Amino acid sequence: MLFILLIGSKAFALTDSTGLTLRAVQLNLSTRGAGLEVAGGFKQPLVLRAGVNFITFQRGFAIKAEDGTFIQTDPDVASVSTHLLLDHYPFRSRLFHLTAGLEYAWIQRYTGTFYAHEAVKLGGVEMEAEDFGNAVLGIRWNRLKPYLGVGLKRDIMKRQMAVGLDVGTWYMGSPRLDLRYEGFLETTTIDEQVKQVEVNMRSYAFYPYLALQLRYSLN
Repeated sequence: MLFILLIGSKAFALTDSTGLTLRAVQLNLSTRGAGLEVAGGFKQPLVLRAGVNFITFQRGFAIKAEDGTFIQTDPDVASVSTHLLLDHYPFRSRLFHLTAGLEYAWIQRYTGTFYAHEAVKLGGVEMEAEDFGNAVLGIRWNRLKPYLGVGLKRDIMKRQMAVGLDVGTWYMGSPRLDLRYEGFLETTTIDEQVKQVEVNMRSYAFYPYLALQLRYSLN
């Protein structure tokens, strides 16, 4: 895919009547997963970046309960998003830039399934696996997320390649929880507690962003 983008972008790296130029393609490894970007701009010192990020995680693990018993957890995390960022380079050296932009999450799935293979002990009460039942907990944020950050970029290999670093935050909005369950949780007041947890998690509206980048210049 990267090879096709490089060849195709090289052919179309022309300046049109608006001064818009396709300048570079970029690979990202960040707290938003792996990503690919194309960078262009209208005129110095502005650079426009459009890209996509992808992350997934589905490896199960066990949570220790009481007296050597365990609760099994199967996470299902998948996120696919696109973003548009505008960089402003305030200095002639073009090493430092300020960034603002927006991201839209096409896929955002953050869920975990909790169950027991064997008897589990909670609060001094031991219950069989079938009595424990299962619970599926999901969390959602806004699909549209604004971004503010700063970055550094340094040219290498005769300015054809560059390495970069972006640091900033996405505003994701207050999280919303979704809990579905069967088993012993049906005998509790968990639904009321979920609402309180949502209130307590309002401060978890900002997602820190750290990205390492490798950029290839087209012109």
